[in-house]
Amino acid sequence: MLIEDLAKKYANSIPNSVLVKYYEAAIPQHKMDLSLIIEKEKSLSILQEFILKLVNESISEIKRISELLGINMMTMHQTIAELQKNNLLSVDISHLKVRLTSTGYDALNNAKMIVPEEIDQIVYMNGLTGEIYLDNLKKFSNKDVKANDFTPIIPIIEKPALKDLNVSSVKNAINNYKKRMSDKSNRLNGSLLEITKIKKSYIEYNKVNILVFMNKKEELDLRVYERTTRKQDYEEILLKMFADNIQIFEFDKKTSLDKDDDIILSDSISNKLLLEARKNTQDIIKADKEINQLKTQLEELSTHADELKDEESTIQIIELKSEIQKRESEKRQELRILSTYEHRDILINAIKTAKTQLIIVSPWIKRGGLSDNLFVFIKNALYRGVNIYIGYGISEELDSNRDLLIKLQDLSKRKTKGNLNLIALNNTHEKVLIKDNDFMVITSFNWLSFGANPKKGFRRETGVYIESIDAIKKMKIDLSNRMKMEL
Repeated sequence: MLIEDLAKKYANSIPNSVLVKYYEAAIPQHKMDLSLIIEKEKSLSILQEFILKLVNESISEIKRISELLGINMMTMHQTIAELQKNNLLSVDISHLKVRLTSTGYDALNNAKMIVPEEIDQIVYMNGLTGEIYLDNLKKFSNKDVKANDFTPIIPIIEKPALKDLNVSSVKNAINNYKKRMSDKSNRLNGSLLEITKIKKSYIEYNKVNILVFMNKKEELDLRVYERTTRKQDYEEILLKMFADNIQIFEFDKKTSLDKDDDIILSDSISNKLLLEARKNTQDIIKADKEINQLKTQLEELSTHADELKDEESTIQIIELKSEIQKRESEKRQELRILSTYEHRDILINAIKTAKTQLIIVSPWIKRGGLSDNLFVFIKNALYRGVNIYIGYGISEELDSNRDLLIKLQDLSKRKTKGNLNLIALNNTHEKVLIKDNDFMVITSFNWLSFGANPKKGFRRETGVYIESIDAIKKMKIDLSNRMKMEL
């Protein structure tokens, strides 16, 4: 699940708190290449079995056993040595006699012996929790973390030494792994006896998605998800790290929201429009809660209806579905406030559905915002005949990914039905999206960099969605003057 989808799904999961940030992070994992001694059950060879049987019948002289089995003394001594090594026989060197041990007696009865075997095995230690585990899921290197713009979390558990590894913990990790996975090679079958060596150890990372919430008292709370599974142990550890001034975000510790969001909006939108947008948004939030309650009722009723199969339940289901559809259509507003998680979907939808014109103003262009998928959507829109205008600003301190700008410039030179216009607006702070004359969004959200300035603190990425034709025309005139071209 994409982080935008998670943010949308859980944006209202903490009462009286606002989602102020979400980002992809990398949790450190100590990857250890261990040498392990594992006791494995192994079938006795025919020769070993016959030797044990003869010894069990009180034939203990090595020479006599060799004669009875018809094998030479060299082979006899090699086989006796292996049986002794595995504690199946004890040897009286002075009299060249052997005696069956209790282990040998058990092996004879089962036709199997327990043999120690050394194997190499990759084992992980979680750099935050200390959990020992095995898995073969994708991990990320330092290079991967940097390339994907993940925020690396520093390990609070140091690089493990041999003395830090507990045999029972590694044994449990192996057993848990064997339960989850099918080890067709049987290489992990047996009982762990000893960890002899850490051949090498280095850090790799697990990717997680982190949602940051803040309440009115400016207290933080986190929701951390590995894929779709919530990781509460990470939440507690990360909050403690934050309280201890250990960096868990891309920026230095701040305990308040940046205050420039409303300023950015109020420069372009009247207070009257903002107040109306906020009122409409509250109505939408209320409607969403009611719709979710109706959906819960529908789900419960549908489950029981399959069992009951009665007419009354069927009628109730139809009525609930109709009511949900009605509420969904009623909650649509031409003027409303957008939350952080809504922006990405609106941008993608605008690029995919624009007919003639798309205007994007974004101060920074970064890989986190202009992904490969988004680039393809832009290219497809150009081939559909959409004229796209991208106004951007670059500063040395907040360096955009210049290779992405070059990529866009190359795309603008292609022969397509629509034109791609790239306009440098110096250090612009405006963030605007206009699709045809259908709607525009004025926001604090950086459309093509996603995370915006990485040194910024918690941001309630606020946007205003507007369908007013007059407001859109006014903004186009303003941008035309700035971009020095007709829009």
